[in-house]
Amino acid sequence: MPQLSINLKEYDILSYSQYLDLIEDRKVSNTWYLALSIYNKQNNNSLGFVFYFERFKHSEKISIISKNHKSKSKPEIKLYVTGRDNQESFRLDFRKVDLVNIGTWGDQLSFGVHNRNWDPKLREKNKKGSIITVRENPSKIVRNFLEQILYTYFDIGK
Repeated sequence: MPQLSINLKEYDILSYSQYLDLIEDRKVSNTWYLALSIYNKQNNNSLGFVFYFERFKHSEKISIISKNHKSKSKPEIKLYVTGRDNQESFRLDFRKVDLVNIGTWGDQLSFGVHNRNWDPKLREKNKKGSIITVRENPSKIVRNFLEQILYTYFDIGK
């Protein structure tokens, strides 16, 4: 049985000037919100997972639709997740980890996830979309994320 040590570090929320810089698509640093560190005491394997704020860019298809309908979507900021190993960032394996970002949809929490293993109606509706928005069952999304990173990066579970 693996012996894991898990640490969570919270950072300050974005300042108003950082928020404006993100909205206006300027370069911004120090946008980390939360860092999750996992250390396996048996094999000394450790990785970090950092949640950070970044401007959300709509896909080209949505941008074209917006231009045709003369309704420009408002800029959005979402919380993204990346891996950290030896102080270097790496993209999570999109074939094995579903969570992409966290944001809001109206007044509801929403999650951008890879288009698989979720509500069949959403998959059917968004056959070509690689990322879908899920607004139901946040605990399932968080649990899935934790299970997937433990399985993918620490060979634990399933």
